[in-house]
Amino acid sequence: MEEYPDSRKPLPKDQTFSLEVKPVSASDPLVGLETLVLTNWPQNSPSLRKAYRESPANRLTVENAVRLRVAEKVEAELVLRGQGLTQAEADSQTAPAMWTPPTWPMPRAAYRD
Repeated sequence: MEEYPDSRKPLPKDQTFSLEVKPVSASDPLVGLETLVLTNWPQNSPSLRKAYRESPANRLTVENAVRLRVAEKVEAELVLRGQGLTQAEADSQTAPAMWTPPTWPMPRAAYRD
């Protein structure tokens, strides 16, 4: 039987990783946590909501920013786990940034097209 990692144990210190963030497309749409973040951001930012509805290009920009922000959260959480924090501690330190919507217009680095 396969053993699953215990969320209370830290990750090995020598473990390295790199997340590749692919752009949103028809064949690779937003899923899971990404869709929750996409729902949350426009609700909390009138300018982002307006821009998202204005054009398909804006919509794609926002969706790519969502994907990038969720990936950055996961990456930061893994780094903190590697430093010895528990899953819950790492999540509590990284989740707030993910749920905070960006300003519009977004700087180019915010969505990496």
